Amino acid sequence: MCRFFILLCSILLSPAFAARVAIIESYHADYAWDQAYVHGIQDVLTGHQLARFQLDTKRIQRED
Repeated sequence: MCRFFILLCSILLSPAFAARVAIIESYHADYAWDQAYVHGIQDVLTGHQLARFQLDTKRIQRED
């Protein structure tokens, strides 16, 4: 009976676990460590929609 209840809950609640996730990055996406942690997030959150925004606030322009 307990297994049936768990199965029923997992079927009914599965849409609740699907989500859109926003990843806001303050560094540029070309950095290797930035790519590594975004790849890790994508591996863990399979089945979710990911939106990435690169603010690129930490890069110093060549003119500066």
